[in-house]
Amino acid sequence: MIVALLVLPGIVLVLWSRAMRVQGVRLERVETAAYLRNPEGRITPQLQVHYQRDAEGTLQVEGESNLPDQTVLDVRVYAGGDLLAVDYPVTIEAGRFETRSLLEKGKPFADASFQLRIAAVFDNRSQPASVLLVVGSLGERLQGPAVSRMPGTGAAKMELVQDFVLGP
Repeated sequence: MIVALLVLPGIVLVLWSRAMRVQGVRLERVETAAYLRNPEGRITPQLQVHYQRDAEGTLQVEGESNLPDQTVLDVRVYAGGDLLAVDYPVTIEAGRFETRSLLEKGKPFADASFQLRIAAVFDNRSQPASVLLVVGSLGERLQGPAVSRMPGTGAAKMELVQDFVLGP
């Protein structure tokens, strides 16, 4: 009988703490979902891009961004309307991104004018949850001239288009 009186408060305490933990997890999920529906503050995406061509003619695009770490980018290089090179996915890490070594349709890049297009779509199919937690489930916090909305879904699309020249 004495053992039961000593053990009973411990059991009650364990059950109570488990109920509070479950309630806390539920509350956190509700708060997170509410934030994703109505994110606060705005982010204007900024990208600074650098181009480097090595002696073999491979091109590497690298840069800095204020987008969240783990943001997935699609990097494409064009000449006129022709797609010459693609690197996807390119992920932002510690505010930086870097493509693999790119070739112009399998050949070294020649001296010429090119167009770089860096894009990112902000929805749950294109970005990890950690990114959407910062920018909103459909990129609602993103604004500025590089940001548009996808027809149908309303997801934010960020696109940077930049011309550059490779020369001697």
